[in-house]
Amino acid sequence: MMGPALFHQDLLTCPPKNELDQTISLETGAPFFPVPSFLEKTLSQPGAFNEWTEYPPLHGLEQLRESIAAFHQEELKIPHTAEEVLVTYGAMQGCFNYCTSELGSEDEVLLPAPYWFQFPHIMKYTPAKLRIIQTLPEEAFKLTPDLLEQHITAKTKLLILTNPNNPTGSVHTQEELDALARVLLRHPQVMVLSDEAYNLLVFNNRPYVGLAQNPALRDRVLVVNSLSKNFGLAGLRIGYVAGSAPLIARLGQRQRFATLGVNPRLQQVATKIMEQRDTVVTTLRNQVMARRDHAMGLMNRLPLLHFPIPDSGYYFFASIKPYLGSITPEGLVVENDEILADHLQKNAGVSVMPSSWCGTPGYVRLTFAIEPHQFEMAVDRMSHCLGALRGFSS
Repeated sequence: MMGPALFHQDLLTCPPKNELDQTISLETGAPFFPVPSFLEKTLSQPGAFNEWTEYPPLHGLEQLRESIAAFHQEELKIPHTAEEVLVTYGAMQGCFNYCTSELGSEDEVLLPAPYWFQFPHIMKYTPAKLRIIQTLPEEAFKLTPDLLEQHITAKTKLLILTNPNNPTGSVHTQEELDALARVLLRHPQVMVLSDEAYNLLVFNNRPYVGLAQNPALRDRVLVVNSLSKNFGLAGLRIGYVAGSAPLIARLGQRQRFATLGVNPRLQQVATKIMEQRDTVVTTLRNQVMARRDHAMGLMNRLPLLHFPIPDSGYYFFASIKPYLGSITPEGLVVENDEILADHLQKNAGVSVMPSSWCGTPGYVRLTFAIEPHQFEMAVDRMSHCLGALRGFSS
């Protein structure tokens, strides 16, 4: 039974069109959702900040870490304890802490593409070598055991696996993860950074599964997550990593010399969210899925932008290959996805992410998690702009 509504329920209402001259951003996965009412009370308690005048606990407030551990035990079936959780300033800091403290100059890191566009930037701060595994559209852009086996060497130290995937929205099944696990078990030197930032936003009531649920791999998997995507609270900047106690202790030392502990007031808010996560997540997931379904209908106005139906997350990963080689009204040849994205920005007032940033050229990533009236406006603008190109494949 769904709990009380915490977010807007009327998804399809159109406010006055007073933003037509502004750029509509479909590039960033940070949609606005109103703050749940129970959090407003927590944030507005009088004198709340006066009780925190000392440095916060390095690994995070015990109550929050226990709530995260309970979530892993009860819903993800991973027996993490509070001692195996480190609270960070967002998932990105968790990834940064691991990569910059655990990787050496002789190490290789495997990153399946399409990937979250920030990972290569994080890797620039490490001495390790990044190796890209290009996945295939006919495999729903999922990492396969054959591809993984082909790329592992004696120097492979880490596999970064974003599941559910950003930007494609694909989700590995239990059988697919079991097949990957069999490969990893043959290569015990390989750790896994499991980016699970969308693991509660799997649509159609599909249960989420992850590599850390495999008992034989649990101590070799670092789970990274946050409240940004699953709870629609990117600005809160609360994330966490969960893994073996020795690894968490080392990452805690890395955090000690970077930021110390996370703001305790924010952690109190995060604790409230974790305690009511079922209601928050159910409401948000239903809202995002409704926006996805509505947006899919609107995308029929752009018949040449083909995309797989995302099983999770905030994005369409749409092929723009029919437009490659076309010519803009200004005479510019659309040679790649970056040129097309720039053309849409300048001439349609719509920003999308070129897939070259995600390691797989020929596509664009666009979020459907914005207000529906804005998405419809963006589609109309893109339809007019793309229709004005000359020489594209129809």
